[in-house]
Amino acid sequence: MKKANLEIAYRIHCLRTESGISMEELAHDVGVSGKSTINEWEKGRAVPRGKNLKRLAERLSVQPDFILFGSFKHYVAGLLYETLREESDQELTNAARNYANVSVRPDQAKMIEFNPEKVGAMYDFDQLKMALLTKDIFQIEFAPVVEYVTHSFTAVSDYRAVNKEIISRSIARLRLLTKQINETLIGRSNRITKFIAENLGKEDSFVANDSLEDFLKNTLTMPMYEDLRAKSRREQIEYYFQAKFTGLSERYLQDLSSLLKKYQSSLNKLKR
Repeated sequence: MKKANLEIAYRIHCLRTESGISMEELAHDVGVSGKSTINEWEKGRAVPRGKNLKRLAERLSVQPDFILFGSFKHYVAGLLYETLREESDQELTNAARNYANVSVRPDQAKMIEFNPEKVGAMYDFDQLKMALLTKDIFQIEFAPVVEYVTHSFTAVSDYRAVNKEIISRSIARLRLLTKQINETLIGRSNRITKFIAENLGKEDSFVANDSLEDFLKNTLTMPMYEDLRAKSRREQIEYYFQAKFTGLSERYLQDLSSLLKKYQSSLNKLKR
């Protein structure tokens, strides 16, 4: 059973019970054959369509689109997720990927959950998972985009009529967020971190405190370097300095991480 059908079922159930209407009453008012049809809708085994959907929405005092998609904010979030997941809009996908590249480091990536609008228990259905599924496994926070796009529209009677505008405004917002984050300390540090992480070589603790002479004369005689000993002197020297470079890069990343923690701590103190 599709998750969308279950969400529709939950909304119908909540709207009906919040309104104090029995299944029999709702079936009579909508003009369907008994409470069994309402029960099928509330179990997610069937979805109201056409005239039935319109009459159901009128009786429950909501728009038909609310029954099908939830709040407009929920709809916007779902549309962005589906568009990115299917990569049917390359411009939006590229804008989102650029935003991810400057806002989330791979080691910080996490699944962000987005809460649709709630009015009491009526809209307390499952949270909509928001994630950009890329080969780099970047998962990004879309709440700022969804909030902006949602509030940039006035009352919408037909959600699907504004799909293109939603995507257009989302692209513009993602580009702006990318530019803003790029200009911050976090943005610059993330770009540096990403570049270094992608170019790190193999770490070698034995090389860390060795001079080149000690490495070639003593360390290289250890059993673990048997394959390296069979290579040319040039390749041995290349290995030594690559390992040194990796150690230097690792220390730099640790120092950068420490600096960012102090930066964040200073900002948090301003909020108190």
